[in-house]
Amino acid sequence: MTKTAPSKLRDEKACSHALAEIGAIDRQLSRVQDALDHAVAKAKKNAENRADPLEARREQLVDQVEAYCVANRKALTDQGKRKFAAFPDGEAGWRMGKDKLQVDDERLDKIIASLKAKKLTHMITVKTSVDGNAILQGRDKIKGIRGLKIINADENFWVKPTSKALSSKKTMNKATAPAAR
Repeated sequence: MTKTAPSKLRDEKACSHALAEIGAIDRQLSRVQDALDHAVAKAKKNAENRADPLEARREQLVDQVEAYCVANRKALTDQGKRKFAAFPDGEAGWRMGKDKLQVDDERLDKIIASLKAKKLTHMITVKTSVDGNAILQGRDKIKGIRGLKIINADENFWVKPTSKALSSKKTMNKATAPAAR
């Protein structure tokens, strides 16, 4: 959608009317969003209700296949020469997972010292980064450092129409109110 140049408002009254219309549009958009959220939640619940018994049955069948394969592993894998068993309607098998490293954070300094003592510094990483918040607070101290540039914030225009109660008994929920722009 291409944006066209806005027509100019004649006076303060026209500007006020435009704000009122923005408020009305925001309320309509909120109702559209509420309807969408409700439809999505209903469709999701429906799908979950249909999927739950299928997932439970699948899990039960996987457990049964695994129990059978474990009990008959040697025969199914040709005495352990294969890691899988072939069946007319599929395969089942075993796979080794990946090793994981667990580091005791309380002993980290001692672990690093031990790695250095064993000349295993290639197993140690050092992470260094620039603290943007500290630099913004001390911006006068970074002059002359190439590669650092502070980009001043742009001025942004925002609109927040006054909330007016709808004439019906329904009131707008805070959670569905449109955010200020």
